[in-house]
Amino acid sequence: MKKQAKLIFIGILVLLVVVFALINTQSVSINFGFGNTLKLPMIVMLILLILIGALISFLMSTTSSVTKSLDIKKLNQEKDAKVSQLQSEINNLKAELKNANASAKKAAQLRNEKPEK
Repeated sequence: MKKQAKLIFIGILVLLVVVFALINTQSVSINFGFGNTLKLPMIVMLILLILIGALISFLMSTTSSVTKSLDIKKLNQEKDAKVSQLQSEINNLKAELKNANASAKKAAQLRNEKPEK
């Protein structure tokens, strides 16, 4: 259903552009400031400006998404390093706990084996 709505929207948009092009057929002069002028139909000029705007927008969004992607990659690496560090700390603490339990058992056995006076 979304694809159909999108196609209908694009179709209406294309129809509006065609009607707009047929209405605006007069030529416009563009002065580049160097004494050069260019005469183009208004619709061609509008389409060129729209395309230039779309290109600028695309480049800006691509730059932004690449920056975000690099930031996410860096944060994931930091997270993985921290997880590894914490995992090794957990393993060390488990080993210390095991040693402490073994020492406590030995101490308890030694206390139980000592004859009382």
